[in-house]
Amino acid sequence: MREPNRPLRILLPSSAFPVVRIDGGDAAPVAFRPLETFAEHRVYAIDGDPRGLITIHLGSGEAAPFTIDDEPTTPDFERLQTLRRQGLFDSAMVEADALLPTLSGRMAFRTLALAARCALASGIPSDAVTRLKASAALARELHYEDDEAVERLVASYVYSTRIGNSSEALALVDGRDGFWKSKPQHLAHQSYYRGLAAWLGGDSRRAVADLTEASRLFKLLGNDELGGIDATSSLSSLLAGIGRPDDALALVKDFDPSMPALQTCTGVFFANNAAFAALRSAERHDVAGRFDEDAREKALAQARQWTTFVRSLAPDKCRDRAAWSLTDVHEAELARLGHDSRALASLVGAARSSKALVLPVVDLAWQEFSLEEAVTARDVPSAEARAKKLSESARAIDQPHSEWAAHVALARLHRGTNATRARAALEAAERVLDRTLEDVALGDGRSAFLAAHERSASALFELLLGTKDFAAAELLVSKSARRAIESAASTYHRARALSPAQETALSQYREVKLRTEQAAAHDWELPAFEVAAARQSRARKLSEARGSLESALAAGAPKTGAVAGAAQSQLPFTDDDGVAVIFVHSTPTGYAALLRVKTAYSVARVDEPISFQQLSAVAARLLKPLVTDLRPGFTLHLTTVGPIRSIDWARVAALADGSPLILQFSLVEHLGLAPIELPARQTSAFVVADANGDLPYAAREGAFVRDRLPATAIIGGAASRAA
Repeated sequence: MREPNRPLRILLPSSAFPVVRIDGGDAAPVAFRPLETFAEHRVYAIDGDPRGLITIHLGSGEAAPFTIDDEPTTPDFERLQTLRRQGLFDSAMVEADALLPTLSGRMAFRTLALAARCALASGIPSDAVTRLKASAALARELHYEDDEAVERLVASYVYSTRIGNSSEALALVDGRDGFWKSKPQHLAHQSYYRGLAAWLGGDSRRAVADLTEASRLFKLLGNDELGGIDATSSLSSLLAGIGRPDDALALVKDFDPSMPALQTCTGVFFANNAAFAALRSAERHDVAGRFDEDAREKALAQARQWTTFVRSLAPDKCRDRAAWSLTDVHEAELARLGHDSRALASLVGAARSSKALVLPVVDLAWQEFSLEEAVTARDVPSAEARAKKLSESARAIDQPHSEWAAHVALARLHRGTNATRARAALEAAERVLDRTLEDVALGDGRSAFLAAHERSASALFELLLGTKDFAAAELLVSKSARRAIESAASTYHRARALSPAQETALSQYREVKLRTEQAAAHDWELPAFEVAAARQSRARKLSEARGSLESALAAGAPKTGAVAGAAQSQLPFTDDDGVAVIFVHSTPTGYAALLRVKTAYSVARVDEPISFQQLSAVAARLLKPLVTDLRPGFTLHLTTVGPIRSIDWARVAALADGSPLILQFSLVEHLGLAPIELPARQTSAFVVADANGDLPYAAREGAFVRDRLPATAIIGGAASRAA
């Protein structure tokens, strides 16, 4: 079947003779041109819009007839299509179910596949997956290999984007079935959906590679305006989620909203990912060490452009309720980041009274905004009630980011009026982050929690300094430093291989989470008085499954807090003469440094917006008053967190005469890790290179050193802490 608005491509095995001529049904020549090789196939582009019979002539002298035509349909199927285009998804599914017993062959498959897509658009992902599996099985029974591949691909998409089960998503597309290799267009889609599943599973390196490859392949196949757009926008959202929002924004900022492909659900999908990247970029440029008001405003303008674009689309362009509800969320986040409390209150009020179906995770987003509204209004009873509800809802479908947000909002509510309650809330937020760090990058992923940690830990560090609980502040910085390292490492690979028992616990947890998500998608169908009980029941079962998973994962892996405490207690600066310890951490308004010499403490602060270019100067301003009274020859033990960690501390010009620290002091920089006993080595050097896989030439440099010295080298993903 010829798909409308899709450029025609011919794909021949590389071993076949090249195409020398193509004739139309009237023997008129058909224009074509060779493209590059793709997946062991030669690719040719057919220009124009030929229909009917064409004949492809090969260099061997063979002639292959080929028909380009539209597939016939029936009045019943056209009615189902009309209902789907009108957004009457439930009606379409009911009528499709009634028709199916009377159908067979191709029409039975097409009707079942249409019902599956209606279930997805209606916001019932579990029903969509059930139908997609049935349609794939029917296609397999009828030997429709292309259609089986498509149904599996769409099911993988639903698992990745709506249900959150990466293992099932990968199982559907990561096999070695023949159709992935024999049909290059399926291989392009396989790369795309495999990238989505890898992203969900926490394997960002693989996800970036797969989505980049998918974007390239779609372009080659002439599908740049549909598949290419989806792959590009997904890659943009991924980059934003792993802490590269500026790279993400660069991918999507030049797309023309008037493109025909964007005047559909594809456009809403693209716009939501582009808005997400822009919002994350705006957040990135509004924290200590990265502050850039111009970049922030440009990012907010980009987000506003894409939400406005979605609102400009006619309602009949896309009937996917979940896609539209995400745009609502992005508009509310624009109001929040723009400190427009009036607009936020209006949007939250509209969301509360709306009858529109939303996914459970979108419902959590609105609860977060509703809580933000109450905190901004200083409505303590309402804010505490909303925070409690948000925490319960988040635990019911295991969304720790929303649970963390509830605690942070409570801390903001009590900041300045009740330090004890504010601290308790922030420490609860820290426990959520600690728990998630021991997880295997499910849902949000560890890298997203690193960004979250910067905000909550900054507030806690400031509070601890204000209450003069300096010992707790030291421990917090050590823990933050360790968590940053572990989060960065797990962006690319698991910290360690899982044992059989751990794999079993993970599998069981995912099964429970899948069932929970499926049940949560039907909450809107329940009577109001049954919703709370259903959520509590799911939360209890999910909590038990998560507890079993965490117990299994904790075997042989000490918790972050315990390791940070060991790191602090084992450092040789408790009562030593000539030793000082310095901890540097961001605060909500800048940076602060805590210095201890024996039992005496000093604090220095810089409270102002700080750009990356100012970090060295800020470090000097922090350290100068702290080291002025230290005699030359002191050893400074330094632990830092966040962007400021990247500067060369030995060369910070913090001495009274403006010269660098290295002229008077020895510096030891700590990572928040407990010391370990290294085995005796026979070599004279030990080389660690490119541990995170993000330094293009580091692996080559490490190998160069290893080959020229008697050295032991650990390179790339092998560079774990244990190794």
